[in-house]
Amino acid sequence: GPGVYAAIDGPEHRSGSNAGFVIGDDGVLVVDSLFDPAATRALVAEIHRLTPKPIDYVVNTHYHADHTGGDQVLRDAGAVIIAHRNVRGWVRTNNIALFGDRITPELKARVEALPLPDVVTDTDLTVWLGARKVVIQAVLGHTGGDLTIAVPDAQVLFCGDMLWRKVPPNLIDGSVK
Repeated sequence: GPGVYAAIDGPEHRSGSNAGFVIGDDGVLVVDSLFDPAATRALVAEIHRLTPKPIDYVVNTHYHADHTGGDQVLRDAGAVIIAHRNVRGWVRTNNIALFGDRITPELKARVEALPLPDVVTDTDLTVWLGARKVVIQAVLGHTGGDLTIAVPDAQVLFCGDMLWRKVPPNLIDGSVK
């Protein structure tokens, strides 16, 4: 949609997931921050290439590290981190549990250093980027702490890992309700 962009991971899967961003009248909202901070820095550079407007928000669709790993990069760029209420309690501990015996000391330290969200919600939230409305909704799905992000004027909906291309989404710790 106009002023709405997708950041799609490449064939080498260095980013760890996909992300997106919405350019409004006076600021930018980013959806998810990827896994690799270097990929997030590249995303920030691309946003700045497209617009001089500040990055005001990053919304995490859920707590998994492949969607929150670059949050600190976006916070350093000026963004307020918005997430589901459950993400605040899960972003560190549950990510470590997800990696299980595959976690390295370096990866464990990265996960333990993930920033906690600044704003949490378990109900609908509207963010205004000037006159551009962005609707954040708490939904049941992939993890029990999911948010969708709708941009009504562009008819775009970001669903995080609740919608995958060519494969059914997984329910690692979610709900089919």
